[in-house]
Amino acid sequence: MEKVALFGCGNYGKKALWEYGKENVVCFIDNSKDNQGKTIEGIPIISLDDYKENWTQYDIVISATAIKEIKTQLDLCGIKKYRLYLPKTQYYRLPCNFL
Repeated sequence: MEKVALFGCGNYGKKALWEYGKENVVCFIDNSKDNQGKTIEGIPIISLDDYKENWTQYDIVISATAIKEIKTQLDLCGIKKYRLYLPKTQYYRLPCNFL
């Protein structure tokens, strides 16, 4: 499996890390300055500017719920090597009277 950068370090980002495997995730990208400079499972959380300067050899996987905003941000930066993370498992709430 190729190594990737995950954009988003919230619940989807952590789930993506679990599915991709720690050995295949080189960094998390996050817009929150509160998260930048920290790590998750030893993997650095960086800014998009840091990614553009040092990590562009890795494709980005959008692993957040703000998909449209992140996609727009990447497009405006001229970054084309990205894709969307789709969890392998989804849990849906069904109405009580479903069955």
